[in-house]
Amino acid sequence: MAANRWQQALTVGCVAVFLTTSCTSLHTVNIPSSDSPPASPAVEIGDTVVITSRDANKKRFKVTAIETDALIGKGERVAYADMATLNVEQVRSVTVAWVMIAIAAAALIVAHAIDEDPPDYAVPNAVPN
Repeated sequence: MAANRWQQALTVGCVAVFLTTSCTSLHTVNIPSSDSPPASPAVEIGDTVVITSRDANKKRFKVTAIETDALIGKGERVAYADMATLNVEQVRSVTVAWVMIAIAAAALIVAHAIDEDPPDYAVPNAVPN
């Protein structure tokens, strides 16, 4: 019986992971030209970007610095001139909040089920063998 409850807890955990990873979306942004900086920055330090280069290689990294001609990440530097597409990951905070509330509720239900004493299935007035 305890194994079944642990399977339930593991299932809730897996569902939580899958739901929270689906709360991001990619937004395509204009690639700035190196001769004129953009009027309003579409990419900011701390954003996670997905870049497809002109030779069809994809790179995903967190932006640590922005230069006039390139985006910089940990161990990455991609020039605007080499980019075919530039996407910025955005987290949908309202969706994340509802998912986290649902996960917390499910965790409480599973924790309650695990802590419950198993029912006593003894037959009253039974004659022992």
